[in-house]
Amino acid sequence: MGASFVYEKGSQELMKIFDMVSEQKIRDEKEIKKQVGSKYFAQKKKLLTEKIIDSLVFYHRGKSPESVLDHLISSCAILMERGMHRVAEKKLDRAGKLAEEGGHIDRRIRIGQMKTELYAATGNIDSLRKHIEKMQSDIPHLLAILDNDLIIEKEYLQFVRTNSEKEFIRCAEELEELKKSAEILTRLNETGLSKKARSRYYYIAGIFNYLKGDFEESRNWFYKQVQLPDGMFYQMGHEVEKARAIANLALLNLQTMRQSDFEESMVMLELFTSGSQGLDEQNRGRMYLLRLLWFIKSEQFQEAQRHMQNYSVMDWEEKNALPVTERNLVLFGHITVHIMTGEYRKALRLVNEFLNNDDQASKKDMHITARLLFLFLHEKLGNTEVVESRLDSLERYLKQNKRYFDFEKSSINIIRKLISAESNREKKRIWKEFHGLLEKHSLDPFDRNAMVYFDFRRWIG
Repeated sequence: MGASFVYEKGSQELMKIFDMVSEQKIRDEKEIKKQVGSKYFAQKKKLLTEKIIDSLVFYHRGKSPESVLDHLISSCAILMERGMHRVAEKKLDRAGKLAEEGGHIDRRIRIGQMKTELYAATGNIDSLRKHIEKMQSDIPHLLAILDNDLIIEKEYLQFVRTNSEKEFIRCAEELEELKKSAEILTRLNETGLSKKARSRYYYIAGIFNYLKGDFEESRNWFYKQVQLPDGMFYQMGHEVEKARAIANLALLNLQTMRQSDFEESMVMLELFTSGSQGLDEQNRGRMYLLRLLWFIKSEQFQEAQRHMQNYSVMDWEEKNALPVTERNLVLFGHITVHIMTGEYRKALRLVNEFLNNDDQASKKDMHITARLLFLFLHEKLGNTEVVESRLDSLERYLKQNKRYFDFEKSSINIIRKLISAESNREKKRIWKEFHGLLEKHSLDPFDRNAMVYFDFRRWIG
């Protein structure tokens, strides 16, 4: 980046600001302004931003099919302005082939427009007539694909939002609502999409099936997404999208207990390099999480304990590189390991850590699991008064948030019985009763989703 500053006055001061920003772990603009002075600070900040963008454009030029194509189109525009039409025509032909191979519908239309301008400027009537006829034939088809792509993009953003708000489908009404959102899957066929839109289509199908608890079908769609060539992922953030697709596939291989496929997807994630320190740190965090979940799923709790030692030596950046949902999964993984190894106090400390974080309130299903664990753990530790004081509050919360389903009703009733039990023998009978109820709930397509974050059956059984 320094090269772009060399011949401009004040470049050393801009570099000083850049270095100060780079060294800060948490951005503190007031501290920078204090050190460099407030005079013309806004102008310096704007100029520095422009220089960074210029440097990034130069750095990324030619590093992806999209950047090569955009550079070609820009070069053609300059050549046409200079009257170098023959050279421009050859480059436009090359750009057209790249756009078609890569499924860049918008760029294909732009290249077609530029060819129209070129033939008109050179007075080549025959070529212009043939080109216009071809455009008239191609444009409706291209616009139909582009329209489908825009629909997919809109639905993709909706499903990203749905995935952040809804963790799992818990009743028939929610399923119908989800089906309406996913109506696009039946209305559009993947063959009628551009190559890039297929990645988003597969993601929507994968999330749709994941939210309703059909992990086998969800895995099939994420597998199709991972198999797409890199060029089929969106240019903006395509590395993030590809890494997430691999991690989703690994998670579904884990949920469906496909060990060899799980290990293969873990190798893919390990070998994935992005050139971005933040994304590489995120992937290392994902690998830690996925391995932890595999040990839990396969009931290797001693191995999970040893694996958790790696977390204690991870640095702050790696731990916080993960999105909040995945950090929560790490937390619930640790809670599960502590509970399954009889370390109830350690588990309770982590449950409290989650519940005391106001940002977690939007994750209702996760929040409910944590509150149930809070009560069950306090009961196990003999803190009956704590359980009694919090039980009614949880029941009100479940009713107010439309989460008072059969699993929750069974859990609340069992807790009431436990705190009223007069002997350990009676408590054992109540726990056995609860296990029978959980087996029944696990057969229900909606109630079993309440046990994704913590498998109560495994603990009680």
